[in-house]
Amino acid sequence: MILVDLTELEESIQIVVKNTFQECIENGRFGPEFVDETWDRKTTATFLKMSQEKVTELVKKNEIPGRKIGRDYVFLKSQIISMLKRRN
Repeated sequence: MILVDLTELEESIQIVVKNTFQECIENGRFGPEFVDETWDRKTTATFLKMSQEKVTELVKKNEIPGRKIGRDYVFLKSQIISMLKRRN
């Protein structure tokens, strides 16, 4: 049998909920009702004000979150914005 102080349990739950919510905000994940916008390489390059070739180079170096699917690169808007927030 484990005894836990009710106040400590309440504080622990509040911390877990706060951290989970903060992670969802930072990563752009809000559950199945949230639909993220998918960008291609051109849209991402335009948003970041760089060439498509530079975007490809940075993805290969894991400096920009993105995936190559077949011949195309795919980016999630929320991940690109989160990346920029972390750099500031």
